[in-house]
Amino acid sequence: MQWLALQLPVVCLTGCSLLKAGPSDVTGFVPHPELLAEHRERAPFHGYWVADPAAHERLRLSLRKVYLRPVSTDIATARYRTPGGGEGKRDRVEEVEELARYFRERLRLAILAHGNPEFQVANEPQADALPVELALVDVEPTRPAVNLAGTAAGFVVPGGGLIKTFGGGFVAMEGMVTDPVDAAVLEAFRDREGSKKAPATIKDYRRYHHIRVALDDWADQLAELLCTPAGHRVEDSLPFSINPL
Repeated sequence: MQWLALQLPVVCLTGCSLLKAGPSDVTGFVPHPELLAEHRERAPFHGYWVADPAAHERLRLSLRKVYLRPVSTDIATARYRTPGGGEGKRDRVEEVEELARYFRERLRLAILAHGNPEFQVANEPQADALPVELALVDVEPTRPAVNLAGTAAGFVVPGGGLIKTFGGGFVAMEGMVTDPVDAAVLEAFRDREGSKKAPATIKDYRRYHHIRVALDDWADQLAELLCTPAGHRVEDSLPFSINPL
């Protein structure tokens, strides 16, 4: 038993990549998506690219300011904007737009909380502020009814809890930092996250709680990415949670 207790953390850490969501389809929000690849030594995303790390670092240090554009939802909500969508689809569009506003504000607060007083967030576009453009490109909410059925089945049928595998949601984002003068892409990234695994959590029974956790993680990671030099490694978030709320 003692040997097992010592091995569990190792198993958890080495298995993290197996529990994380796979990459999303390329949408074209970021120009030249073929340039993006995994660079875990810098960013914890499925895709990352920087045009010229040294030049980008000089520009970042000289400006020390970013402007967060409103997070785009056009790609994520395109499937709900078809004729005859009905009330349900209009509600889904509004929900995704609210997530986008939450993501932008959460990133703003994360940058301010990063502890770099010389790094500022501009309230409007400025010639001396690096524009950060983000998009939610796919949003699939958690399915509470499926998760509830899976939880109930787990008490009755061995392995019945696996039904919850089909109830998890996910969210995908793409983004880039551009030159404030000529709008050239200086840095780009894309990622996709699913529901965090947990022994028991009420997030499984709320449509967007898992997604907000993913947005929180991205906000912290992006804030660290924007505020640190090119040689700094931004760590990935864990694929599981012990917080039931």
